[in-house]
Parts: sequence; C-alpha cells; structure tokens
Amino acid sequence: MNAIEIYKAQEEIALEKYNECKARLAQTADENKTEKKALHIELGMYSLCLRAGLFDRGGTAPDHAETALEHRNKIMPRIIAKYPRINTLFRTLTAEERGKFISAIQAELYMRDQIYKTYLEQLEEAKEAGDAASIFELKIKTGALESVFDAWEAWRKANGIYPNMF
Repeated sequence: MNAIEIYKAQEEIALEKYNECKARLAQTADENKTEKKALHIELGMYSLCLRAGLFDRGGTAPDHAETALEHRNKIMPRIIAKYPRINTLFRTLTAEERGKFISAIQAELYMRDQIYKTYLEQLEEAKEAGDAASIFELKIKTGALESVFDAWEAWRKANGIYPNMF
C-alpha cells in the first residue's frame, strides 16, 4: 500500500463518521435542541479531522491526496520532535517508508498535539470549575476525536501499517 492509498483510507474513515453524524443530525427533530447541539458539535469535530488533520479541502481532483500529503510532509518535522519514540522510528525509515509513515500517522499526531491535548486540558479546567456547559461540549469534542483515532488505529492494525504508535 502506498502513501496515497493510506491517505485515502484514512480520509474515507473520517468521511464515514462525518456522513453518519450528518445523517443522524438530519433525522433529529428540531425540538430536540440539546441533541441537535451535541450532533452539531460532533459533526464539527469530524469536519476538523478532515480539514485540519488530513488537509482535505473537499477536492475530487486526482492530485487531491498528493497535495494534502505535500502539506503534511511540511508539518511533520515540527511536531514529531515532541514525541521521542515516534521520532526515533521515523528517523530510521527510508524515504519511501517515511512517506507511508507520514500518511499513516501525521493526521492523528497533529490532531492529538494541536487540538485534542488542548481540549483535554480545558475539560479538566471545566471540571475543576464545575462548568457544566463546557464539560458537555468538551466531552463531545474529545469523544468524537477519540472515535476517529480509534477507527484510524483499528485500520492501521488491520492493515499492519504502523499500529500502536499512540
């Protein structure tokens, strides 16, 4: 499996979660305001995984994945240094394997480092402050991200492509 195929598989996982949530939102009655709010937040997280993690711009051109991977290649060195175990493995890979590794790991690494970690910190602060509204929202956000991370990890395990990195 090459880097483009890996990218497309991860993109498909995030798109499935996005589309499934969008369908649930469409089926939810307008009077169920709390449920609709929760689904909007969840949908936003799946969209964030696509846009920020995968650099998916909704393109359908054949070079869509290549363009996204070019951007991801530029970001990886700035983030990976914070993760010694992952960085050590990365430094031992050939150029071709690095491309596959970046495709398999970078989206989750970025999302964990730049977004998920912050939400977890905010959730702890909200719990300490007893801020029920923030706790509600942050639990949905972290739960949606964890759902994507779990699905990506399950795919990596099933395909033998850099499992157990996180």
